[in-house]
Amino acid sequence: MFVICNNTYAQDIKFGFFMGTNLYQNTKVDTAIYSPTNSYNTYIENEEGKGIINKNIVFNSINSGLILNFSFKKFTFNIEPQYYYQRTTFYFKNPYPTERVIGKRAFRLPIYSTYKFFKNKNSIYGLAGLVFNIEKNWDFQAPGFGYYIGPDQLYEYEYNFGDDHFKGVLYDDYNYWNYVVGFGKKFNRFNYSIRYLNQIKLTKHNILAKTWQFELSVNILLLSYSDFTKKHFLYVD
Repeated sequence: MFVICNNTYAQDIKFGFFMGTNLYQNTKVDTAIYSPTNSYNTYIENEEGKGIINKNIVFNSINSGLILNFSFKKFTFNIEPQYYYQRTTFYFKNPYPTERVIGKRAFRLPIYSTYKFFKNKNSIYGLAGLVFNIEKNWDFQAPGFGYYIGPDQLYEYEYNFGDDHFKGVLYDDYNYWNYVVGFGKKFNRFNYSIRYLNQIKLTKHNILAKTWQFELSVNILLLSYSDFTKKHFLYVD
């Protein structure tokens, strides 16, 4: 119903594509000791008081998809169905040195509004909204450097402690929402924005980790409703 209303009242409706990545992400789990229910291995914080996970990460994801944009005066309403991929490696020293690879593939749906601060059509703008997430996670022990680039067999020089240790800590099976705020600026046909995302408790999704991130998004709007509705006249002298 909302979309139909905008077809009537919007100054313009635009369609395009976008790509993005994590500029910076922080993931923290405050507990000092953690024992997975499906493994005898116990994870102990590397530094006292830091928690078992306190990791700063850059450029660990990519996302791409479509954007549908409804504009009215200084406001726009945006919908961005997108594919999201992330891969992160966590390092543990105690009681045994080990590396865990946590990955995710997700369908995300950012729904947000923007407001231009000035009258210029390429003005700096602020944005705010919500992001819906449906994701699939994988969680395994890294097989080692020699396995990826050398002749080493899988877990040849180390014991495999098993998979899915951090379910309920870093991820679970439930869909969830993030809130998003940020700002952006258009340069020529490219629209750049920096967005801050954090978790919001609206569903059964409930994990121990606290994760927030800054994302860089770039979109280009290729088609416009006005492109098909403007009248064109051929002048002959």
